[in-house]
Amino acid sequence: MRANKLVVELFSLAILSGSLVACSKNASNSKPQSMQNMKINTTKSNSKSNIFTDDDYNAIVDEKNSTVLDLSDIYNLKAENVSISGNIITISSEGTYILTGVLEEGQIIVNAKDEDKVRLVLKEVSITSSKGSPILVKNDSKTIITLASNTNNKLELKGDFGKEKNKDSVIFSNSDLSFNGTGILNLFSSYGRGIVSQDKVVFVDGKYALETSGNSVTSKNSVAIADGKYYIKAGDNGTALKVDGEENKGRVYIENGDFDIFAGKDGINSNSNITINNGNINIKSKDNGIESENIDIRGGDTRVVSKDDGVFASSKEDTKTDTLYIRINGGKVNVFSEKNGLNSKGDIYIEGGETFVESLNNENSAIRYEGNAKITGGTFVGIGGESKIKSFGDLSTQGSVLLYFPESTKENLKLIDDFGRTLIEYTPTSEYKSVILSTKDFRLNKRYKLVAGDQTLDVFLDKLNYKSAKVNEK
Repeated sequence: MRANKLVVELFSLAILSGSLVACSKNASNSKPQSMQNMKINTTKSNSKSNIFTDDDYNAIVDEKNSTVLDLSDIYNLKAENVSISGNIITISSEGTYILTGVLEEGQIIVNAKDEDKVRLVLKEVSITSSKGSPILVKNDSKTIITLASNTNNKLELKGDFGKEKNKDSVIFSNSDLSFNGTGILNLFSSYGRGIVSQDKVVFVDGKYALETSGNSVTSKNSVAIADGKYYIKAGDNGTALKVDGEENKGRVYIENGDFDIFAGKDGINSNSNITINNGNINIKSKDNGIESENIDIRGGDTRVVSKDDGVFASSKEDTKTDTLYIRINGGKVNVFSEKNGLNSKGDIYIEGGETFVESLNNENSAIRYEGNAKITGGTFVGIGGESKIKSFGDLSTQGSVLLYFPESTKENLKLIDDFGRTLIEYTPTSEYKSVILSTKDFRLNKRYKLVAGDQTLDVFLDKLNYKSAKVNEK
């Protein structure tokens, strides 16, 4: 048991460092204090009252009126509305159930009435299974998983079930699933998925380290995150956050939080809408970084490094191109992609914030769109090659320039006005020849210089959407 607990504690450090920490047989058995002392803001606001409910936020546990299940002593467990068969514990009625101890090759099954709400409090618990989901919600109205404060919890699925229903994920739920509390949850699945819900998934706070072969978090309705700290590593066949709902379902909503995401496929993928209001989001993906029909980035600090498009607005339905868009109106966005940086099958709107995009492939562009690209505010820097270049369209109300350097360069980029003031300064990570710039400080009929090392381009901004004569938009 000590060995299992030690692995859990050391893996939790990955949330802080962004990488796994090697286990040492002589490591201390104490918990990482920097994790335990984290403060998570759970204050509700009117802007999100229709997304998160009081149940989601309520992490207070009344132990006197709760059922305590010590999994280390399963054969002596006796509790109302709880049945035991071998190492399988089934909960059949609403209430609060506090899980503690170690259960190997076991399951917690919730099979309650349609109207029942069941809360599972994880309090220094470790559950492993090679026969099916360690936590399986067959039926209830909603399951709330509370991570008790100052606790470290582990759930692990060891079996390989392909995509066999109810078995290939660490947590599987047929109903709404909500996570709260300020404790730590470590979740492992070497062959399958992590958290799967046929309905909504909500995270209010807590600290999570998820390492899965397939998708890390999957929902058929929506994923909503209020706050918390997340280290997510999805394997070659996995997307970190995946929502694939029918009709109007399929939303990912991030109010706040810290995210380190590593994905073999997409970082965040939804078939409807992705909204980022705030938070620190770091995505490294082998496919697209962020993909959905509609993508709204309103604040926070978002960084995407992707093998494919960085931010991609697309749809499975070719007829929906007139409703697809990427919209950035706040925060800071950095995109480093081996294909297009911002790519929309519909429109692109830059309305505020700071956006920096690098397309690392000469055959692609910092921005690409099939509808319109409109900039009305904020700061934008896009660099790329010379083969396929697009800039903002004529519907823009803020000035922009699309320029082309005679020689490829990796030098720092400076935009200087005719008074010698630096309006934009950017340090690239890759070579570039084409540059797209926009700032609220642009003024019509004014002169500017774009400097990269010993190369200087002079610009007279005689129109809002300025393009160098040497540039041919593709």
